[in-house]
Amino acid sequence: MPKDSFKFWPGSLELENKTYHLQIANRLQSLFVNANGYLAYKMTNLGRADADQVPSFIIVTQEHGVILLDVVEELLNDIQEKDETEFWLIGDEYIQSKSIDLQIYEEDVKGRIRNDITLYSRAARQLLIPIRSYILFCENQINDLQQYSLPIEGYGATMLDIDTFEDVLMQAELDEPLSTTHLDKVISLLEGTFVYQDKVTYKEDSPPQTINDFIQLSLKSTFKQDDLQRAVSMQLPDGPQRIRGLAGTGKTIVLSLKAAITHKRLSEFKILYLFNTQSLYGAVSSLITKYYSSEAKKSPDFSNKLHILHAWGGRSKPGLYSELCNQFGLTPMNFTQMRYTTDPLKVIYKDLLNKVGDKLEPIYDLVLIDEAQDFPEEVFEVVFKITKSINGKKRIVWAYDEFQSLKEVMIKEPADLFGKKDGQPNMPNSVLEGEYAGGIKKTLFFRYVTGRHDLC
Repeated sequence: MPKDSFKFWPGSLELENKTYHLQIANRLQSLFVNANGYLAYKMTNLGRADADQVPSFIIVTQEHGVILLDVVEELLNDIQEKDETEFWLIGDEYIQSKSIDLQIYEEDVKGRIRNDITLYSRAARQLLIPIRSYILFCENQINDLQQYSLPIEGYGATMLDIDTFEDVLMQAELDEPLSTTHLDKVISLLEGTFVYQDKVTYKEDSPPQTINDFIQLSLKSTFKQDDLQRAVSMQLPDGPQRIRGLAGTGKTIVLSLKAAITHKRLSEFKILYLFNTQSLYGAVSSLITKYYSSEAKKSPDFSNKLHILHAWGGRSKPGLYSELCNQFGLTPMNFTQMRYTTDPLKVIYKDLLNKVGDKLEPIYDLVLIDEAQDFPEEVFEVVFKITKSINGKKRIVWAYDEFQSLKEVMIKEPADLFGKKDGQPNMPNSVLEGEYAGGIKKTLFFRYVTGRHDLC
């Protein structure tokens, strides 16, 4: 089995900085290293507004099916019942029983998997994919839990302690592993990208003959992110990240999903999605809305929290440049004025920096830049100034088409893109060295190799 067949998607684990969760994540990666599937932190929400109602970890593998693992870091001190609802005293606060939350979440997982007719036996009314739920107590031993009359097994989730959980989880191995097809379908259903699939229809199979037949056949293929796309979509880096790739390798889908997932997971974040091609606006809006609406059960907040902006802007839709000009009472230059210049974006952003560069304030918690190959360094410098710095790092993710720049053969490095202060680069090249906690890469390269993307 390939050594990289088990993936870890840490999501916002590093941002939350929970000691036990970080330790358990490392132990789980070692435990399932030879499995084929993934381990994810706080994914997916399945429409929940409160992230506390989402289990800490979900493990999906061919060898074990679906495992839900919720981690209780603090000491369980007491259990009380009120109005037929169980409450746990965790630390000094009573919360609704984690067992209840996990039981409800498990039912939602089952409901989502039932959407696929190949994963559920209607005759037996039974899922063909096993789902197991566990609650791991970090400060309590099994004996402590029994004194509170808390059932260890047979009541929703199985209760575990820090010393025994590894053995119990490994006992859940299936007699016969799931097929790759079934695993792919479960992943698509749980991550939410099933919303991009076409409905199943019955039609007599016949070999494709015309060019149109082949096109229609390709359109019917199941939408599924590959491992690299999924890793980039569902992970929020703690600082800058660069995505390289050939045209058509799914960078726009990945950035759109990252925007939607972050908007759902961290609703307080203010996010900017920046692009250069006017026609891309509808596609990006649709991708974000379709995923977010399915997961959050409401529309994205495009007015206040998630801005999709063209770099320039036009009469019908605002852009980053026109919005910043309006903010400072400047009259934005239009394309007619710039029609004889070699690089209009460079001219208007340089003018903006000269006039109000020192007055630009951090606005966004996360900025996603699509089609970065078409932007001059002045655009990047403005983005740097309007992005918030958290722990000395700015969450700017830029994606560009390899060998597709309209202006240059070589793509510039961070030190050349984001401007300088007192002669020193605002973002030195070293910011892209190594990786963030949980294995989040700082630089990624999308390329098609035998039907998948590879990391270089």
